Amino acid sequence: MSRPLRYALVGAGVIGGVHLASVADIDVDVVAVADPVAERRDRLAATAGAAGYADVESMLERERPDLVIVATPPTSHATVAIACLRAGAHVMVEKPIAVEVAEADAIQLAAEQAGRFAIVDLQYRYMPTVERAKELIAAGAIGRVLRASVSESMLRTTAYYRDAPWRATWAGEGGGVLANQAPHALDVLCHLLGQPTQVVGWTRRLLHDIECEDTAMGLVEFEGGALAQLVVSTADPAPLRASIVGLRGELDLHRDALALTTWEPDIETHVATQPLSWVAPAAHREELAGLPVLTDHELHTALHRDVADALREGREPRATIATTMPALEVANAIIQSAQLGGATVSLPLDRERFARLIADQRAVYGRVE
Repeated sequence: MSRPLRYALVGAGVIGGVHLASVADIDVDVVAVADPVAERRDRLAATAGAAGYADVESMLERERPDLVIVATPPTSHATVAIACLRAGAHVMVEKPIAVEVAEADAIQLAAEQAGRFAIVDLQYRYMPTVERAKELIAAGAIGRVLRASVSESMLRTTAYYRDAPWRATWAGEGGGVLANQAPHALDVLCHLLGQPTQVVGWTRRLLHDIECEDTAMGLVEFEGGALAQLVVSTADPAPLRASIVGLRGELDLHRDALALTTWEPDIETHVATQPLSWVAPAAHREELAGLPVLTDHELHTALHRDVADALREGREPRATIATTMPALEVANAIIQSAQLGGATVSLPLDRERFARLIADQRAVYGRVE
């Protein structure tokens, strides 16, 4: 494709502006901004030098974009994304993909039927530390993975929830931290460990006076038997940290640092041959230097650059809906498990049962104005 890709944005809120800033450094033309609120629409359209539209349908018919960025509230992600795919556009959907994994299934099906890509804005997998950890696990540097823990807290204030009343509501988001902030940590976990098979979860409101959870914990089992713990919250500030332990060693991952500890001999050999009861194998820890630390803007730009390059080259982008679906499925499963008092939820998730759960919660709490 020799001409610049034609991009459109649906949703002119804060995150819509983030996306426009991220594509400014790559060779694409933003041709349209669609949003029913004129003030927001006109502001971002003027920034991008693009046409403004009050509705998605008119924009799709007149502009014929190559890709549409869907940055609307989560409850409308599926409807907007499917309309864009059926109109012949690729889509990049802001996280979460959707409220329910069944909606993500529908987006994926629409993408397959249209021969287009559905991409999810999960930029953490473009962190150099995460990329390197993925490579090391695939190369067998820590051996078969036994267990992992991933945690991240993104502190939010009362003003954050007050400024957008749909946040952390069943009607507006279908959850709290699990719907809005947790997708990044969840994607790191599933991106590194693979396909989850069962989940136990708990949710709490530890600080905020909101409808849904501000803190969640999940225990996740993966294919191959690895066990993982996930902790996410908006009640404290604690940056991303992950520990992945295998038979040969451990990875200690932060946003800005990655360390590899290896054991000699490996754990399986050591426990079988060591005559003493409480002796650990020799350990060597290496701080993996030279990995750049990217800002949030740089991570978003890296994702957008990969997507644009993939569309030009005819290859699949790295963060497609199919590869990011496990993160949403685990989030749904934690909510379901918590609502059932900590019961084990097997995956694939029972879509109909989860839909009933969300409908019941919305019936209790009502709609968001």
